[in-house]
Amino acid sequence: RYRCPAFMTQVGDQCIECERNTITDHAGKCAFSCPLGFTRESGEAECTSCPSGTFYNVSTGFCLQCLPGTYSPFAGSLQCLPCTLGSYSSSDGASDCTACPIGKFSALPGRSVCSACPLGGFCASVGAVSASMTFEPWCAASACTPLSPKLHLATLRGPLLTCPSPLRSPAGTYNPSEGASNISSCVACDAGTANPIPGSSNPAVCKQCLKGSYAQDPGMAACDLCPA
Repeated sequence: RYRCPAFMTQVGDQCIECERNTITDHAGKCAFSCPLGFTRESGEAECTSCPSGTFYNVSTGFCLQCLPGTYSPFAGSLQCLPCTLGSYSSSDGASDCTACPIGKFSALPGRSVCSACPLGGFCASVGAVSASMTFEPWCAASACTPLSPKLHLATLRGPLLTCPSPLRSPAGTYNPSEGASNISSCVACDAGTANPIPGSSNPAVCKQCLKGSYAQDPGMAACDLCPA
């Protein structure tokens, strides 16, 4: 007697394929369902697991692709996982999430895109989970202010602290773009102008030197007094 394949049952002298997602038992009857996370499509000889990047939909019995912002790293998954903080997936069927590149961050799970670094500074870290984690607001070579060549502000309203070395006030700069990834994105104020405020985003902060003062070089944080 001819024995039908495992995905077919014998009806008279014919082998009839079992319904989708079922295979035969030891008696040759279409009685076994594929386990959760596995499917058998028409013409396939056995149940196979849903591949990574997909999940098994219990309601429909199909393998469906993970949506953007989610991923499935294992075969046979019953659900997709949200991308963790600091990462994203931008397309369907992701088996892994990608760390946010420099210049961007992701502060929420399940993101399909990363947010751009704010104006006024730059973000230098990969996989940042918040702007504050990677944001460098000091668009300047040092944190000294025009108040003194040897003092700087811990914050914009904080106490005066001693600079690590007697450097001149920092180069006056601004950054007009989101998503900056390094200090080269900071634009120096033109010669003849100065900007004492770190983390600036508007070129209007570069103010012309008043009478009796000058800024010989680009990127000055303060104008120097003309010699007596």
